[in-house]
Amino acid sequence: MLAFLKYYFQKLKESNAEIKDITKIINKTWVQFDNARIHKKWFFKRANQLSVSVNGTISDGTYEFVNGYLIVRIGSEKLLFNNSYFEKDVLVLERDSTNTETFVFFNENKLNKEDFITLIANHRKKALNIKELKLMDNTIVEIIDGNSKFNIEGKKVLINNKQTELKELETEKQLIVLNDSVITNRYFKGKYVLDKNNKVTILQKYKNISSGDFVSNHDNKLKNDFYKVGAIKGVKIENNKVVKVYSISKQKTIFGKQVEYWHKFKNSHSSGDVFFLLGGIANNGYYILDNFKIVKVKNGRIC
Repeated sequence: MLAFLKYYFQKLKESNAEIKDITKIINKTWVQFDNARIHKKWFFKRANQLSVSVNGTISDGTYEFVNGYLIVRIGSEKLLFNNSYFEKDVLVLERDSTNTETFVFFNENKLNKEDFITLIANHRKKALNIKELKLMDNTIVEIIDGNSKFNIEGKKVLINNKQTELKELETEKQLIVLNDSVITNRYFKGKYVLDKNNKVTILQKYKNISSGDFVSNHDNKLKNDFYKVGAIKGVKIENNKVVKVYSISKQKTIFGKQVEYWHKFKNSHSSGDVFFLLGGIANNGYYILDNFKIVKVKNGRIC
């Protein structure tokens, strides 16, 4: 948890939150936060008096600001802090040493430990622009800069604030491919029912199905064929791969027979469009539509 604090420290430094008014920290109960199971409370009082409680045992001392430094005396111990920050209910003191030691406190009258941890975690998420995803097994993963408007590929993934050796991450709606904890591909899981009873999942590069997408699983063996994936959209699948996407319009012949026009390009008619009659590929020949347009079909396609 202490590693998370650096993002909050950076925020305090950027916002110039140094202690300028000592009255804001006196007569409050400051709980020192660290990973040790030692319960410490600091009490800054008027007239530069200080009391520190360690597991209920109190030591008295003093504090004073000298040339921008905070000097603290607790019993025989003297501490020099070169940076001191305050924001609302959080107090941060940095000890002046070659190996910087940071003392972090929260105001017990306003926050409990859980509230403080949530506050720090939220600052980290904001600083790193983190997007969280829940996997199928309920594991929470973090994508660094995951809320960016740009592609998700190239973003780093963390689980419990560590890189992962997993090669794939699966959510309810996505499959994410990793290499060394970095996203290399992201697929959307499109779920369809083909031939009325064959449920399939198609891994899609985009939210809408497109050429190059592929079938990841299916209830029954999938033949190379044309399939509807909605009322007005169809696809041609070969070797479990989408090779063409069509938009579908419905018309009738002058004899009232139902036909489907599978357009390669939406709202346009072009050579190579697929022509279906009564649910199957139309035979070779000429067809007169109810708008008196004559269509020539060869091998199921418009000539």
